[in-house]
Amino acid sequence: MALPHTFASLVATSPLSYFDDNFNAVGALTVIPCTVAGTNALVLTPAANSPVPSYANIAAFSGIAANTNSGAVTANVGGLGARNVYKDTSSGPAALSGNEIIAGNSFVLFYDAMLNSNVGGFHLQTATVATSSAIADDTVLANISGGVAPATGHTLSDIFDDVFTSVQGAILARGASIWDANVETSWTPSLAFGGASVGVTYGTQIGRYLSIGYFTVGLFTVVLTSKGSSTGAATLSLPASAGGGSRKGSLVVSDYTALDAGVTTVPFGSIAASAAVATLRKAGAGTITALADTDFTNTSALSGFVFVFTG
Repeated sequence: MALPHTFASLVATSPLSYFDDNFNAVGALTVIPCTVAGTNALVLTPAANSPVPSYANIAAFSGIAANTNSGAVTANVGGLGARNVYKDTSSGPAALSGNEIIAGNSFVLFYDAMLNSNVGGFHLQTATVATSSAIADDTVLANISGGVAPATGHTLSDIFDDVFTSVQGAILARGASIWDANVETSWTPSLAFGGASVGVTYGTQIGRYLSIGYFTVGLFTVVLTSKGSSTGAATLSLPASAGGGSRKGSLVVSDYTALDAGVTTVPFGSIAASAAVATLRKAGAGTITALADTDFTNTSALSGFVFVFTG
């Protein structure tokens, strides 16, 4: 900022008021101390040796707060007119809402002619030290409101419920891009013969599964009311396809009824890499063979578990 008068250009007849003009211009560049009165409508009275003829952009005024504000604030410096006071935020200047100016604490107001649609206003700066509120043991500060809100104390269970799920039994696992919770999920197990299931009907089709990362375990119960007309090797659909490479799986039968009399041992199943079904098998006479439609009746029932690595 250039001073109003340059000493080198003064002549013998130059008035002494030129020096006053320069001193006043320099004074306007400093923080002007004021006494402060009021709570939400502040009245700032500049010190006697710091006259303020008009509001100037970026002029600064300091004082000690007489009271703590309870809402929006205006400030009137030296009777020049009340202007709104704003706090600087990450999204721009915002009106005060309460407790930004604390009784007994110092503050500085910077005048900005562009605030309030060019009406003018003040930016507030305070020396108030922010301290974290006390929170209960085993809690952390977080926002789980579903929107923008101040952080408050929450347990890790509260946070996990909000970020992942509150479903009992859920398991936290790392997905392809984020951490997520895997929960017990329904699936519909179905039998096929030779890859088809023409006319197959059920009295019961129950399936539940849970994934732990790439590992999936499921339970199933199927009860036929008709095995239909399809023929060939018997398979049971899976809740998730096996992964490639060496990712194979197994099916364990825990209970069965009404299979053909030729099935004399507990059947089981194998899951090939990349397969979407388990191939059902039986053992006998030292050999393992595939179960087929001929090993089932119209009322056959199977219950058990599947274990498969996906991915």
